[in-house]
Amino acid sequence: MFRLSIVFYLARPSLSWCTFVTLCIARQTITRRMQLRLQIDVNKKREAELQKLRRELEEAKVQGEAQAASMRKKQQDSVNELTEQLDQIQKVKQKSVLCSFPFRSVMICSVPLT
Repeated sequence: MFRLSIVFYLARPSLSWCTFVTLCIARQTITRRMQLRLQIDVNKKREAELQKLRRELEEAKVQGEAQAASMRKKQQDSVNELTEQLDQIQKVKQKSVLCSFPFRSVMICSVPLT
């Protein structure tokens, strides 16, 4: 960079060395500020995208928890229903044993099924 500056200085003999160095420093400062602003813009965009992804992740987590709770409830309802059916079958079996004939294959009884 310094060599290039000397070439530019030699091409402009009307400038004093101090003025030329000041212009070079000013140009470098402006360039660095522009780069910094661009980096800040990029960081803001990344931060916005990261926040968006965090929101989506949180929403997916809530939906997953709701779905899991729904599935647990359905499973518990099914277990309760099957338990009730099993209790009914056991009651019918007990009643049918009381009034069954010696032949186990024939189960004729006058007990109403409820």
